[in-house]
Amino acid sequence: MVLIASCSHRGVNTVRHAQKASGVDKVHAVVGGFHLVSPCPENEAKRTVADFARIDPAYIVPMHCTGMYSSKKRCA
Repeated sequence: MVLIASCSHRGVNTVRHAQKASGVDKVHAVVGGFHLVSPCPENEAKRTVADFARIDPAYIVPMHCTGMYSSKKRCA
């Protein structure tokens, strides 16, 4: 499966829904904007990376609205 999503926030739920709806478990690629711009983008990014690691796509292609993990604000 190659999943192309627009601004899909973390994208993880979109992938899981597509897997369930299609009956296809293996994800080859995920392309989309993941909106890692919550009040604490560092934690959101770490959580998203861990979730995508479990899905194990060959490619993850973040687009323009993914956000920058380089926020000056440090999270608790």
